[in-house]
Amino acid sequence: MNKILMVFDYFKEAFDLNAANRILYKPQIFFALIKTAFVLVCGILLMVLYRNLAGGGFDFSGYTLGSVFAALIFLLIIIAALWIVSKLIEAGLYNMYSKSVHGGTAGMNDFWDGVRNNFFKFLAVDIITVLAWIPLGLVLIFVGIITLGAGFILVPFLVSVFLAMWKVSIAVDGCGIFQSLKNSIDFARRFFVPYTVFLIIVFALSSPLSTPGAGNSAGDAADSIGEYMEKSKHMDGYPQNPMPDTDWNFSPDSKLNQSSGLCFVSSYDSIFPEDELYTDWKTELEGIEGNKLLPDFPGPLPEWVDIILVCGIGVATVGTALSSLIKMLFDVFFGLSMFVVYRNRFGEVEQQGEVVS
Repeated sequence: MNKILMVFDYFKEAFDLNAANRILYKPQIFFALIKTAFVLVCGILLMVLYRNLAGGGFDFSGYTLGSVFAALIFLLIIIAALWIVSKLIEAGLYNMYSKSVHGGTAGMNDFWDGVRNNFFKFLAVDIITVLAWIPLGLVLIFVGIITLGAGFILVPFLVSVFLAMWKVSIAVDGCGIFQSLKNSIDFARRFFVPYTVFLIIVFALSSPLSTPGAGNSAGDAADSIGEYMEKSKHMDGYPQNPMPDTDWNFSPDSKLNQSSGLCFVSSYDSIFPEDELYTDWKTELEGIEGNKLLPDFPGPLPEWVDIILVCGIGVATVGTALSSLIKMLFDVFFGLSMFVVYRNRFGEVEQQGEVVS
């Protein structure tokens, strides 16, 4: 029980180190700016793509299979670049964490030393972890089935417990990736109960922030729209409800996905009856057989679609910046906590500023 209570002492020590080493936030802020710029650029590219398609009547005949593969390769390159930058930041920060915990202070020179010494090791750790999950995935499925789903949570958590100190050991002990893996497993085995309690606290507080706004945000937005449209049918002052008879079900096999074009026709008819562009589109749409969602548009969509896209890009960009900055606070604090725990080893190490075997 005493070792479990030490966890809170380690959190306090990490908090004090955090306050004394504000320089730890510089690399994090830089990475937050990179992620924000990435979201903004992707949003602008999507906006340009949409306008090109809209201007050309949404004619996809010019898009060959090669162009699709080229777009996918470009996306993979961007994702790989972000991953490499994140490993650069992580390698430098872990060395700064180590210097802060063992020496009291850290500087940007420590950051670059960490990049030079540990960057490729951190890359190797991530690659090995991903490859290891291929056979582990089969074990996960088997255990998850025989435990009625509990294994889908238990197995990943246990793997995380035994691997959590892998990179910490690389930064502190200066050893290779396989020796550091052994050190991480030995640490988890020796201090399993208090260490697991510590990690449960870390995961519980940091995991919700790792993917802010994730989950079913798109579904929630669709439900909100559907709720509004349903209410508006019964409200005074809305004689021209844009889609009065639409079943707002956004599931993949819903009637909306099969007949949204015809629903749009039935409502748009009463709003813009003299629109020649719309009349031509309606004639084309009504002649389509089967479940084709929409025909090739003969012209641009309404202007409000542009407004929604611009607002969506702005919200996504600002949201990425804010969530990255908030997550940064927790990353630094819990990063320092990991190094404090690894150094002190729940009372089995004399606190002399360096590890005593």
